[in-house]
Amino acid sequence: MLISLEWLVDRKIVKPKWQDTIRKAKDSLSKFIKDYDTENLKIKEILLSERLYYFDCKYVFTALEAEEGSSAKNVFGQYNSSSLRSCSSIIKLWEYDNAYLGESSRLLVQWVSHEYPGMKRAQTSAEKTIAELSRK
Repeated sequence: MLISLEWLVDRKIVKPKWQDTIRKAKDSLSKFIKDYDTENLKIKEILLSERLYYFDCKYVFTALEAEEGSSAKNVFGQYNSSSLRSCSSIIKLWEYDNAYLGESSRLLVQWVSHEYPGMKRAQTSAEKTIAELSRK
């Protein structure tokens, strides 16, 4: 396990089996994507992307809520639209026992330890290439 993720689990901020909750949320999200059709290009682009995370789903939810306007909720505070209801339930799955924090922690550590050094290497090689070409 990763250091920051261990810290979250040790302090009982995230449950040890947070990955099961994430798996359920992603399964529900894939069902939502299959059933949902929209004209909004930003939402469509996000939903068709390869990797979807909590914050992507949260963005889609706020965009859907903005499209619905003030008629989004009924008198009892529930959503009128089935797409808003299902998207809200997916977000609640992610937020159950703070599972999204575990996923976010894992992603941050992965990006910092793997992606960032790779980008630095690509940058230095590009700078070398630019310096070589400017000398010629």
